[in-house]
Amino acid sequence: GETGNHREYGNIFDIMSNGGNFPADQINANFKSVLGWLPPQNIFTATNSGVYRVYAHDENSRAIDRHYAVRIPVAISVGGQLEDYWIELRQLLSSRYPSTASGAIVMWGNDAGTQKASRLLDMTPTTADFSDSPLALGQTFRDLDRGIEITPLAKSGSGADAYLDLQINQIGRAHV
Repeated sequence: GETGNHREYGNIFDIMSNGGNFPADQINANFKSVLGWLPPQNIFTATNSGVYRVYAHDENSRAIDRHYAVRIPVAISVGGQLEDYWIELRQLLSSRYPSTASGAIVMWGNDAGTQKASRLLDMTPTTADFSDSPLALGQTFRDLDRGIEITPLAKSGSGADAYLDLQINQIGRAHV
């Protein structure tokens, strides 16, 4: 099983949280996909290693030729549901949460949009809150059980043109 604790409404960057960020908060990229606001052509499905560029999805714009999230299909069994990794960039909350200015927000999510479908993963679990949970530039998150590495490489642009380059490595599953 997975270790960690689930906190209902714990994604402080999401509109359905206890964050109180109105009017800058929005639903996450996974749920925007479920609702059809982010169609499949605006989402990378990372099944191979590579560098993936994602644009901030909270800037109230959507260009047909841009990607606003990376989904890594891994089918993690959590609470009776199968979840994938979802990675996004946000900019509207960066004055309140500086880690979102250039950090990758990493979540578990699924295509069903069920009650527990979206789970923010805290990439700095040694601190007491979630305000610094994005994966910082140059840091690597590894899931050896699923053979995944995620590293934010560079952030550039601003506003609707803000983007994050992510290195996704498929390193092979650990043998347990």
